[in-house]
Amino acid sequence: MGLMTPDFIVKINGSDSTETIRKRLISISTNDEAGFKSDSCEIVLDDFDDAIALPQSGAKIEVSLGYKETGIIKIGDYFLKEVSVEGPRQVMHIRAHALNNSMRSQISESFGGTIGELVNKIAASQGLKPAVAQEFANIKLDNIEQFGESSLNLLTRLAGQHGAVAKPSNGFLVFAPDMRTLSVSGLVLPSRTIYIRDVSNYKCEFRECESYGSVVTKWYDKKNATYKEVKVGDGEPVYEIKETANDEESAQKTAEAKLKRIEKENLTFNFSTRGMPELFAESAIIISGFKKKIPINWIITHVQHSLSSSGFTTSVTCSNKIDKED
Repeated sequence: MGLMTPDFIVKINGSDSTETIRKRLISISTNDEAGFKSDSCEIVLDDFDDAIALPQSGAKIEVSLGYKETGIIKIGDYFLKEVSVEGPRQVMHIRAHALNNSMRSQISESFGGTIGELVNKIAASQGLKPAVAQEFANIKLDNIEQFGESSLNLLTRLAGQHGAVAKPSNGFLVFAPDMRTLSVSGLVLPSRTIYIRDVSNYKCEFRECESYGSVVTKWYDKKNATYKEVKVGDGEPVYEIKETANDEESAQKTAEAKLKRIEKENLTFNFSTRGMPELFAESAIIISGFKKKIPINWIITHVQHSLSSSGFTTSVTCSNKIDKED
């Protein structure tokens, strides 16, 4: 492809701060996570003359990365969480997360609509767009109690009961199938092929010795006022889910989803490559040219993009792919 010039755009509260940052940039790194973890970014600047104004807590930071020759791709929106300055060189670290502070606030209320309606309500309160997969949108919730619980924890709890993932991402509040490479519309996301010639290093780990043979979760039987148990799998050791489900069906789905994730995460593939801003968590890749014992189909669980004076690189962690029909 030839030599390309790394480039970026950073906007703070909608204002383009790229050229100000470019003059002092040490590095930009972003982390895109699958599952429930919040995406994050860190910008490191050389504030040698003490001229950079401290950004305000909660400021919205938009980061895009790419190359001058091929264009820039938006990586995500983040909210400022922390600024630190280290001396004597006066190096400023700006750290931000996709999760707004208000989603961590503990509130108490009841809700009796559908998952789609709940996500719409929380998204509207956070200034986010709702993105709910069709298979979950119309599932009715039986008087969900949010007692001294954050909106993030409530959605995470519900997602675990339905084999889904709930997280803020790039301006959306997503509630979608967990690790199935599906968009919120239900369409299968296209796979990207990674060739061994594009990889600087890689590692495949087979960790069957760490596997759990079964998963147990409890649910509350309101009719008989007793706690009951659902077990998925029949091997040892047993993984016990701490949260209590509202009914047997939710408990079954939660246990099945957890066991499937455990099984898939025991086989991982990590690699580093030149900067590829088009790679993101939950997307599928096919690897080509590697050892035959290494599977070729994977799903990305974590992506770290790093841009500095040394260049633009991407580090990727993958788990064994979970297909929709699994």
